[in-house]
Amino acid sequence: MKNKLSIEEAARILRYYNLSLVVNPLRCNKIVTAHNQSDNTETILINLFTGSGLSGLTGIPIVRDNIIRPLMCLSKKEILEYLSDNKIPYRVDSSNLSDDFKRNYLRNQILPELRAKLNPQLDDAMFRSSKNFEGALYLIQKLVNHIIAEYITHSPGSVNIPLLLADMFDGEIPGEILRFVFKKYLKIEFEYDDYLKINTLIDKQKGKLIQLQDEFIAVREDESIRVEKKIKSSDEQVEYISSDGVTGKFVLRKWKDGDKFQPLGMKQFKTISDFLTDCKIPSSKKKEQFVLTNRNHIVWVVGLRMDERYKVNSKTKKILKLWMK
Repeated sequence: MKNKLSIEEAARILRYYNLSLVVNPLRCNKIVTAHNQSDNTETILINLFTGSGLSGLTGIPIVRDNIIRPLMCLSKKEILEYLSDNKIPYRVDSSNLSDDFKRNYLRNQILPELRAKLNPQLDDAMFRSSKNFEGALYLIQKLVNHIIAEYITHSPGSVNIPLLLADMFDGEIPGEILRFVFKKYLKIEFEYDDYLKINTLIDKQKGKLIQLQDEFIAVREDESIRVEKKIKSSDEQVEYISSDGVTGKFVLRKWKDGDKFQPLGMKQFKTISDFLTDCKIPSSKKKEQFVLTNRNHIVWVVGLRMDERYKVNSKTKKILKLWMK
């Protein structure tokens, strides 16, 4: 499916989309759906079987935005009995009879066995459990929001998670904290593998890096773990230099101890190490920094600053364009 959606999920999105289209023309302020306790049971079990977090165990919300579900207090069996007693005709979608979809398989094959052999009032029990999970989730959200506000620092596309949190929670950064951080600041859904990978960094040395989902990386810093999207070079990282004193070939290499240059706008030389520190480049990234040299002179600390000696001025006769791709 396009956008990696299952047929069931795509159909659900389309249903709500089409309902939203008729709200305004009909001057309605609510959308009413026929979800019931049996639907809630199916949703909870599907989420449980597919490894959902605690939020997935809270089931189908009775109210969400302008959508209300007044039949959530009834099971499908009770609704069908009422229709039969009152001779009210109803329709069954033929697709509901096929076990090709996981929800239908659960509904037609698994749940009848559970109701027969485990609990005839399964739907009511699951509904009560979902309300208990909802209450627990509310308390966890309050705690997590407090922790995030107190300890997590962030910038666009990046978060810094202090290792102090691992000390507070028996040596691991809790998954629920990571889940909220990923959703709030990185705008991606948290995956269990991310939880495992991030926690393996706690005992690693500074500078250790691991790959997460969606081109995100996690890096072990001095007292924290930084999660951010891997930076890609772009045509916007461009410099124009005077090439009047340039001879021979340019050499692109990683900087090394003792390298110095004269940062643009400064009269004094500065070591690359001190310059990167001044630029607040994380220690894990410092060793990856490239410099462009000519005749063993540093012309450009790539992507950051060019050398004062190569700036373009009114006497410049020839200009070179430097850029990253």
